[in-house]
Amino acid sequence: MALLLGSRGRGRKSNGLWMFVRGLWQSVAGRSQWRDERPQRLVLTGWVAGGSLLAVFALGYLTGDHFGQRGTPGSAELATKGRVEPGFLDEPEAEKLSSNAFIVGLYVEADAADGKAHSKALAKWLQGKGLAKARPYLAPIAGGATAWTVAVYYDGDAEFAATRGKLIGLPADVPDESFCSLRKSEAVWPRAMAVQ
Repeated sequence: MALLLGSRGRGRKSNGLWMFVRGLWQSVAGRSQWRDERPQRLVLTGWVAGGSLLAVFALGYLTGDHFGQRGTPGSAELATKGRVEPGFLDEPEAEKLSSNAFIVGLYVEADAADGKAHSKALAKWLQGKGLAKARPYLAPIAGGATAWTVAVYYDGDAEFAATRGKLIGLPADVPDESFCSLRKSEAVWPRAMAVQ
């Protein structure tokens, strides 16, 4: 009898790893090892909810905008061709194209906006006459001030001669007072200058 009671008092040895895995599984599945075993109801755990959320995001990423409404021609979409440099809209390029240019217009006016507008208009007109490198240029003048000018850029001796020939061949009725004034008053026209 003592042997029987002694064997009942001793518990079975359990494996420590097995208990750890079983406890982990029960915590994931929503069961507690300290509760009585009762009929289990379906429990939506955090793992299942997280997996569902991840699946929804993955599905949205894979479908992309395949089911969204596409833009129609004439709609207000941003369409660009190639690389677009920052700057103001509808303003001709004013960057320096080379170190040498013919200065064909000078606008020393009280209002800088007027000078800029005149230089833009002349540069656009010259571009229409085949002088593609005509640009407005804000040049330093005497006394540390600046003035808007029109520079027709060139590179090398061959382009110097071709550009000079096109400028000399322009008609007498160029629609710009500064251009006409410089052409009449300067001994050597057009004047080539180094652009800073």
